[in-house]
Amino acid sequence: MKERIITGVVLVVVVFSFLLYASEYLFGVGVFLVALLSAHEWLRLAKVDQDAMVKYLIVFVVAAFVVAEFFTYLQYIFPIFWLYAIFRLSQYEREKINAISSTEMLVLGLFTIAPFAACLYILHSNNVAWIFMFILVVAAADSGAYFTGKAIGKRKMLPRLSPNKTIEGLLGGMACAVVVAVIFLLYMGLTPLEYLYMVLISALIAVLSVVGDVFESMMKRIAGVKDSGNILPGHGGLLDRLDGYMPTLPVFVLLGYLAGVFVL
Repeated sequence: MKERIITGVVLVVVVFSFLLYASEYLFGVGVFLVALLSAHEWLRLAKVDQDAMVKYLIVFVVAAFVVAEFFTYLQYIFPIFWLYAIFRLSQYEREKINAISSTEMLVLGLFTIAPFAACLYILHSNNVAWIFMFILVVAAADSGAYFTGKAIGKRKMLPRLSPNKTIEGLLGGMACAVVVAVIFLLYMGLTPLEYLYMVLISALIAVLSVVGDVFESMMKRIAGVKDSGNILPGHGGLLDRLDGYMPTLPVFVLLGYLAGVFVL
């Protein structure tokens, strides 16, 4: 527990300092490294042969650059990930699947990591404060769900895949995320309509972050591992920390763009 707390504190300080003080070039380098390390962990989950690892890493990196360059046109296809993820989760929960092919894992990885990297760069170009808000909303949803579930959780959401997650916890997480968004957005200079729209988006992001979390849990169970990696002592891998953030960020950016809040 002590190791986990120390790593968590260091991680928060490093991430927030980086967001505040990194130049655009340095930020791009940081995003590239996060994407590369995340892709490496994902490829390990997919049980990709070590000899093919470099080839697939190059594919992931190129995909991230392509997505960033053509995001305005490609962003509308990324929500497809959610339809597929929910379909697969329902199959797993009903014990209709216990395995996913390596090819399917690779495609899902591309749909998750490349858009995440591109969206980080896009949000940074708009206003780094939006990245802070996104992080805080997802963190509030996660913490709110945990403590609410512990206190009053009774109805299990996914008994097979994630027996500790409850419907009460999900609602508590949504409430916490909305409170954070309501306060944070007061300082973002939005019109009343934009403000309302971004609050509603935050509530949706809270729900999707839980789906992202349990989806990665399913991937790890299928791969037969507890953690995606060991780069973060006490926490596991990068994917273990980013599972609620990666698949939700493209939705956050897309909806913010449609609301006229973000510029691509």
